[in-house]
Amino acid sequence: MEDIVHLQMKNKNVTFGLMIFYIIYTLKAWFFLYPYDVNWRYIIGPLLLFLVIFDKQMFRIDKKTLLFVILALYAACYSGEKFNFNLILGNFFMLSGVFSVICLRKQYWPEFIKIFERILIPITIISAIGWILFLLKIPLPYKYYTWEPVEGSYYEFYNYFVFLYCHQPDVVFPRFSSIFFEPGYYACFIVFLITYHHFNYKKKEVWIYSIALVLSFSLAGFFMYLIALIGFTLLKNKYGILYIVFIIEGVNLFQVFFETYNKGDNIINNLILTRTVIEDGAIAGYNRTGEAFDEEFIEFVKRGGNDFWWGASKSKQKAINVANVGWKVYMYRYGFICFAIYIICIFVAYWPYKKERNAAIYVILFIMFFGRGHYEAWFAGFWMVYLSGMANEERERTLTFKNKENGNTKFQIK
Repeated sequence: MEDIVHLQMKNKNVTFGLMIFYIIYTLKAWFFLYPYDVNWRYIIGPLLLFLVIFDKQMFRIDKKTLLFVILALYAACYSGEKFNFNLILGNFFMLSGVFSVICLRKQYWPEFIKIFERILIPITIISAIGWILFLLKIPLPYKYYTWEPVEGSYYEFYNYFVFLYCHQPDVVFPRFSSIFFEPGYYACFIVFLITYHHFNYKKKEVWIYSIALVLSFSLAGFFMYLIALIGFTLLKNKYGILYIVFIIEGVNLFQVFFETYNKGDNIINNLILTRTVIEDGAIAGYNRTGEAFDEEFIEFVKRGGNDFWWGASKSKQKAINVANVGWKVYMYRYGFICFAIYIICIFVAYWPYKKERNAAIYVILFIMFFGRGHYEAWFAGFWMVYLSGMANEERERTLTFKNKENGNTKFQIK
């Protein structure tokens, strides 16, 4: 009997290891992409899919998960250039991380996230320390390299090994992204984890993530943090409105201080506050699309027809600058049908947790994240924090309810 238990634990750890490996890979940790650009989806993908299909103890495939798999595979394949067997197989492997997350049984989520954070927390701490030394202009060893993920999209990096610095001449102040490639997406990911811990600043994890978020100087990350905090505070207890008043007043004082400090010439005002100004009905910092594309998108919607439903023709898409990202670009490229399918996938994943009030916060965050940039739509890491957050809400409510039944009013979930 002990041998069977030991074998099951070993198999579980191997499965968790493969899932975490693939999640960190899809989040674009530098050591998976440089100096050897190995396409791990063809190596780890088949192993994960094998486990999802045959490991009935850890994974579950029911009608909802099967619907998700079909819709996600269709959407991913539709975004490809040429529809053939290789495209289907490649996307199947690419989505293996997402499928493993969707099909993972609920009882394994707490342990899985705990193991994941045992890896992410030390990485974050070491990266943040290195980053602060970098900001203090202390010489650190690095290697210079460039990366071109798609044609015309060019990145110039200084790899300091414990963190990446993306060199951009027009940036006011360097932005932190740990070992990952993009500070904005990293910040969004961090917000999900802070929300997962219910903004509980008695936990060291929340402090570590919050420091990383501040160092990222990500408007999207800050905005998502504020929305999640307000939503969680409102749903937490009957004094939620009072807390919201304090939060809004705190934000207002923060804004006034940095807008006046040194006559507004400071990194907080230049990087964050000036980008929150409403210009022509839009937030100035929402620069996911250029003016030319915004005009074309309006015409695209007005024209309707096949282009609207199935995506603009290839000839029209050539005019799209690679700097344009976000939900509008996704709809323009792949049409309203594919866009609607992606939104349906979000709600299919949410449906088992629809009774949890706080689960709606994760839906809002995920849609905001997708609105910021569509290229990361199928990154397994974001689906992981999305699902784990909602599963945690269900778990905490269930444990609290059982505790009340047992009469233990002092019970507190750690």
